[in-house]
Amino acid sequence: MKLVKPLQSGELVLKTLGAAHADGPYLDWFIDPEVTKFLEPIAGAMTAERLRAYILDNNQDQTSLLAGLFVDDGGRHVGNVRLSGLDRAYSRCSIGIVIGARDCWGLGFASTAIRALTDVAHADLGIDYLYAGCHELNHGSIHAFLKAGYIDFSSASDKIRNIAALQGAHIDHIKMVHCLG
Repeated sequence: MKLVKPLQSGELVLKTLGAAHADGPYLDWFIDPEVTKFLEPIAGAMTAERLRAYILDNNQDQTSLLAGLFVDDGGRHVGNVRLSGLDRAYSRCSIGIVIGARDCWGLGFASTAIRALTDVAHADLGIDYLYAGCHELNHGSIHAFLKAGYIDFSSASDKIRNIAALQGAHIDHIKMVHCLG
């Protein structure tokens, strides 16, 4: 799925990625162990070809929405935010983020992007429950989700935890949750 149009949020622009983005800084992020430390492991070396396929797969998949994060008037690609596992029947999906440009860590871009895509999920896609999984030692990510209005899943109400369990969500990896109502 693609964004209908770019989203401006503060000095950040969220845009649908195209195949050409695989040849830019996105590929470089995968050679930085600090950037990839908390990402899901991938088999083998990341290549521009693999990134192009990933971008195109996400753009065509109606259960995913991948957006690049751009600063400097929309020119510099500094990260990505992604909705995945979009399930309209249960009104839920997962959200994940990476800020690949290390000089942009701690500037609030992650929470801004999380908040913007969460709003799209709620308002435009009709999703009530967004779940985020992240490593417990990834304090930057946890802070960004909290700043964006998410709560720690373990402190969510029994109603929220039971909804996830009853609807088959894989709750063993969920760290944060954002709900309407």
